[in-house]
Amino acid sequence: MLALLRRCLLISWLASLVSTALAEEGNESPSELQINHYAALGDSYAAGVGAGPQVDDGCWLFADGYPGLLNRSNLLPGDHGFQLLACSGVRMLDRDTYLNRAERKKHKSVSEYIDRVENASVATLSIGGNDVGFFNLLNACIYNFYGPFSGSCEETLEFAEAVIASDEFTAGYNTMLDQLLQKGDSPSFRVLATGYSAFFDDALTDDCNEYTLSYWPGWWHQQLTVDIRKRMNKMCTELNAKIGQIIDARPDNRVIWVDWAPRFKEHRFCQPGKPPVDGENTWFFDVEFREFIPTDEVDIETCEHESSLSGDWGERALCGMAIVQAKFPNATIRGVGDRVDVKGGRRPFAPSTARLFHPTALGHRAIMDEIRRVWPY
Repeated sequence: MLALLRRCLLISWLASLVSTALAEEGNESPSELQINHYAALGDSYAAGVGAGPQVDDGCWLFADGYPGLLNRSNLLPGDHGFQLLACSGVRMLDRDTYLNRAERKKHKSVSEYIDRVENASVATLSIGGNDVGFFNLLNACIYNFYGPFSGSCEETLEFAEAVIASDEFTAGYNTMLDQLLQKGDSPSFRVLATGYSAFFDDALTDDCNEYTLSYWPGWWHQQLTVDIRKRMNKMCTELNAKIGQIIDARPDNRVIWVDWAPRFKEHRFCQPGKPPVDGENTWFFDVEFREFIPTDEVDIETCEHESSLSGDWGERALCGMAIVQAKFPNATIRGVGDRVDVKGGRRPFAPSTARLFHPTALGHRAIMDEIRRVWPY
């Protein structure tokens, strides 16, 4: 009887050792592990449009976006691998809105970039802005690139808010995270999910009420009223809150929320007592050029549909301006003395337009500071 009792105690002790070992493996401390490979994924905020030297013109990748800064930082060992898989225009939700199979191939889904990740030790991710229609919001509420065809600011805001609140957004974000987490090389693999920021100062003073950033002032424009700034900020705040809630509700700690918005607090558009864009103190880009000479190479019959599929903000802006110029040849544009010959294609000009309302190089440094603060390794 005593021997049987000893045998049972031994079995129980061995079982507890196995259980403890398995638990420790599942909660392996990242600080004890080597980071071998970093993968950066997401939209144009992750691509770093306009920040530092250009790396690629297919996705508008730039060297000094926060992925590049992290890749070169002392948080990662010198011999690690790096995949910059961000791409301007990429989306999360795969809405079936295509006319044929060929069109589907033009759509940039983050899923196809996740498939390319190779045994990552850590990943960063920025996604959701294109799904809620950031460009449509900037077109309808701020720039009016499409002139009288820019759409209703109110309706565009309502659409964005509905997408953010939808179960589809939650399910899509979780599915995407599940797919990415399968690409990790160890139990310590972490995804640092970055969000967005409100674009305008929280004070919402009247200083900007008479200003417009519209491309066609005097013809079709929105002024930067308190109401528009408040609604735009509310939408961005709701998007961040939704992403944070999705991450908090997940059953493990492998996804880390990087909320960098507070770091932009004194560096948004329309600071009290300042012009709408206050030089380097504003950490979001405005458009750089104000005039263009459209050519026959811009096909106004097809460019709107095709640029919408690609999601490229530069392509979409150029298309809208070309349509307006063709239909209203006497319309005057914003600014003087900065004429640019676009020559039809996107490459001669697009970073200057694709980067609008994206973080500047200083902004990306601030995002990197927040990544450093929450760094789990």
